[in-house]
Amino acid sequence: MILDHRWLSDDEINRSKDRARAKAAEQQPHRHHVVPQMYLRRWRPESGPEKKRVLRTHVDSGEAESRNPDSIEWEPDFYQMSADDIDPVATPEMWFEEHMARVENDAAWWLRKVSERRVGRLHDKKLILDLAVFIGLQSQRSRRSRQMEVNIDAAIERFGVPEVVSEPDMLQRLCLMEGVRYVPSQHEEIVRRMARKLARRTRISKAPNGAAARILNSSIQVWRGAVVPRLATSRSWWLLSTEAPLATCDEPVIYLGSKRKRNDPQAYTMDNAPLILFPIDPHHAIAIADRIRCRPSGPFELGTDDVNSTNFEVAAASLQHMFERPGSGIAETIRVPQRSHIDPSASSTFAEYVAPPPRWVSEEGPEWAFQRWIYW
Repeated sequence: MILDHRWLSDDEINRSKDRARAKAAEQQPHRHHVVPQMYLRRWRPESGPEKKRVLRTHVDSGEAESRNPDSIEWEPDFYQMSADDIDPVATPEMWFEEHMARVENDAAWWLRKVSERRVGRLHDKKLILDLAVFIGLQSQRSRRSRQMEVNIDAAIERFGVPEVVSEPDMLQRLCLMEGVRYVPSQHEEIVRRMARKLARRTRISKAPNGAAARILNSSIQVWRGAVVPRLATSRSWWLLSTEAPLATCDEPVIYLGSKRKRNDPQAYTMDNAPLILFPIDPHHAIAIADRIRCRPSGPFELGTDDVNSTNFEVAAASLQHMFERPGSGIAETIRVPQRSHIDPSASSTFAEYVAPPPRWVSEEGPEWAFQRWIYW
C-alpha cells in the first residue's frame, strides 16, 4: 500500500529520474551521506568557535572529534543504482540520491515545524505523514538496513524461497509490501501465495554486479509500500522535550521495548518494537508508539533520568558513532558493549542470517528506556 504523499508518488520519482538524467554528464561528487547533513546540522551550536561543527564520538573506542557535518557519515556511491543489465537512461544510477535530496529539503521544514509544537501527542495527520516519510526513509537508507538487505539477498540464495517466506518476520514484511492481510488460520496458504510471488518477482537486475541495485531497489519498495504506511497509520506520535541535551547517532531510528531480549537481533525491528524514538535536535525527540502495546504518558518534558536513559539507547543503537552538540559531555559518560562480529554465512537459520548482531550476547542487559509505557 502506497499512501498519497508527494514524495512517495510515481510522478515525483519520475521527476527525480529526469533531474538525475540531466546531471548525468556533470562531474558527480559521489559522496553519499547515510545520515543527512541537514539533520546533523541541528546539533551545531548557534554561536561560538564550534558553530559549524558537531562532536562525533566513536562509541567503542571513545575517540571524539569536532567535525563539519559535510565530512562525516558518508560512503562513496552508496546509493548508486547500476549493473550490467540496467539501462542507465531508463534508470539513472543517481536518481534515488537525487530524490532523497529533494525529500530532505522539505524535511528540514518539517523538523523545524514539529519542534515548535506543544509537547505531547501530535494530531496533525499531514505533519505525521510528512514525518513518517522522512523517518521511514532514514530507517531504510542506513548502513544497518543495507546490511540486512544484503543478508536477505544472500539468504534467499542459500535457504531458498519457501524457507525464507516461512519465517514469521519475513512473512509479515511481505504481506505489508503486497497489501495482503495476514490471517493466522490461513498461514500455510499465505506462505504458498507469498512464495509464488517472491519466486516470480521482477528483479531490477540479475547480473553478478547487480546486488547493490537489487538491495537498494528493495529498500525503496519497503519504504514506500510498507514502512511509511505502518508508521503513519498504526502508531501514535508524540513530541518530547528536554532541558538537558540529547545526542543522536548513525542509526537514529531507535527501536525499544521488545518482548525479545536485548541479545535477540529481531528485537531491533519495527514489527517487534512497541516504541520507536527519533531525536530531532538536542532538546526534542519524537516517540512513535504502537497503539496497542505502548501508551505514552506525561510529563512529556523529560527529566534527567529519562534523558540519561534516552542517550544510553542512542549509544546502544549506534553502529559506530554518536553525535552531540560540542560541550554537552554525553558520550564520555556512557559505556555499552561492543557489537560482536558474526559471520552470517555461519548461521543455521534465516533469522540468524539476516539481522546484524546486537551489542548484547547474553540475555542480561538494562531495562528498555520508557519501559513504564510498554504493555505487552
